[in-house]
Amino acid sequence: MMINLRAFRMKQNILWLFLSLLILTACDDRVSQVKLVDRTVLTMEVGSSETANHLIYAGKLRAKQRAALSFEIPGTVTRLNAELGDIVERSFVLGRLDNELYALDLAAKEAELTATQSKHDDAKLEFDRISTLSNKGVVSKSSLDKSKANLDIVSAQLLALKAGVDNAKKRLQYTVLTSPYRGEIVSRGAEQSQIVGAGQTVFEIVGLDAGLEAVFFVSSSIRQYLKNSTVADLRLLPGKQTLDAKVSEIGGRANSAGLFPVVVDLLGEVSNAKAGQSVEVNLHISKLENSHPIIPLTSYTMKPDGQVYVFVVNDQKVYEQNVQLGEISDLGVEIKSGLSDGEIIAVKGVDLLHHQQSIIPVDIDNNHYGL
Repeated sequence: MMINLRAFRMKQNILWLFLSLLILTACDDRVSQVKLVDRTVLTMEVGSSETANHLIYAGKLRAKQRAALSFEIPGTVTRLNAELGDIVERSFVLGRLDNELYALDLAAKEAELTATQSKHDDAKLEFDRISTLSNKGVVSKSSLDKSKANLDIVSAQLLALKAGVDNAKKRLQYTVLTSPYRGEIVSRGAEQSQIVGAGQTVFEIVGLDAGLEAVFFVSSSIRQYLKNSTVADLRLLPGKQTLDAKVSEIGGRANSAGLFPVVVDLLGEVSNAKAGQSVEVNLHISKLENSHPIIPLTSYTMKPDGQVYVFVVNDQKVYEQNVQLGEISDLGVEIKSGLSDGEIIAVKGVDLLHHQQSIIPVDIDNNHYGL
């Protein structure tokens, strides 16, 4: 009985060994039947953007007509006639200052002018009389000179007082603040009975009839590519409405972040857009003549020895190709040598590729896969 049990166990072990060999053989056959799937790679043609390179910036819409309105003289606000969001017409009276002192000053100067005008008339008559007598030899030349000097003094006083009256009238007019054009009040910086200084902003207004423009900021490396004819596409945010635009102003002074302001004019009719709305600005930067190719920053990698290379695509395979880098900008990185216009290169995932690897190329301009 013991011998039969041992024989049974031996047969059982042999059977398990045989089954294991069969399973391993089947797995090996399956592995040998697996075919490696080619990697899908985003590609681009070097120099293919000879018409334009596309750069996207965040910007803001603003009215072409915009102003910070203030009184030109100091004083106490007696009346404000507009609130935030009000639409006002051109020459609408927005506010008034207490004008009592300015009115009194004007009245005093006008009274003094009237008195001086009377003195001037008397001096003129006296000079004319003495001049006539002098011609007849009745009075001395010294009397004529004295009369002439008196007339000149009074005439000078009269001119000064006329200027003073004109100035007093203007200062009285400055107590009234009016709208320079039809627009919307977007800010109010003072309240009734408040004492304001000359030049202190009381209202901010944006014009409603001159249209809108967009402003955004670029680095110095991109500013050199821009000119007033540079075209752009604007997308209103949120939403998908797009507008045509072109560059109208290129700032020459950088802000604290080292960026330069750029203004684009909106072309054609604009609906459902307001000043202050965010936009996405898609610039079309013309390629400069005799410039080196520019590729995305994700298009190159580096060997352990520091040699930079890209993957050139040929017959659905990628090949390592050494390059020399140039200046880096918002457009990408400049390739001083190693690449020529017309060559196809891998744009993303280059660290996962290897020499002579088979790929499925997807052009960057026809990327429907979200690569």
